[in-house]
Amino acid sequence: MIGRPNCSRFFAFFRGFEREFECALCDAERNRRRAHALRVIRVHEAGESRFAATGRRDFVNVPNYFAVSPAAKIDSLGQLISYAKQNPGKATCATSVVGTSPFLSCELFKRMAGVQMTTVPYQGGIPAIQDAIGGRVTVAVVSEALPYINNHQLTGVAVTSAKPSSLTPDLPAVAQSVPGYDATSWYAPFMRPVDATTR
Repeated sequence: MIGRPNCSRFFAFFRGFEREFECALCDAERNRRRAHALRVIRVHEAGESRFAATGRRDFVNVPNYFAVSPAAKIDSLGQLISYAKQNPGKATCATSVVGTSPFLSCELFKRMAGVQMTTVPYQGGIPAIQDAIGGRVTVAVVSEALPYINNHQLTGVAVTSAKPSSLTPDLPAVAQSVPGYDATSWYAPFMRPVDATTR
């Protein structure tokens, strides 16, 4: 494993397969802003591999959720878009670190929806969620939001996958309001325990 950051759960899986994988990463100490942006994974070509991964076959997409603060009194993605257009720059979007899937999901949404929102990157999804619950940001865009949506601490308005998730069939996809939008991330091998992506 080359240049393993100890600050990201994204690489917990790959640490278990150091012989099978090489990760080319930005140096987290020298360039923290881009530390998560480059994740090039190459299966070892030399010798036998006890784990041979093939992108779309062996990995499962995990979406992020648009989870709105109760203080915002916004109940749908359409309302969020309207609010952002009527108040340019006032709406805030909490994400995890710059370059991560949640951060890029928010930036893509802003561009495709044609809205001006202030992106607020946190050191992780949980701090972003805490500030959304506390009303310090308008919306959190993170994968960890699902339990907080389910217990009504946050209002789920959309999921970033191209279609509604089987975990939240009543939650619309962003693409239903912003045609063509699709933002997911590979988190685990397809051979995972079935319930691993439902937590």
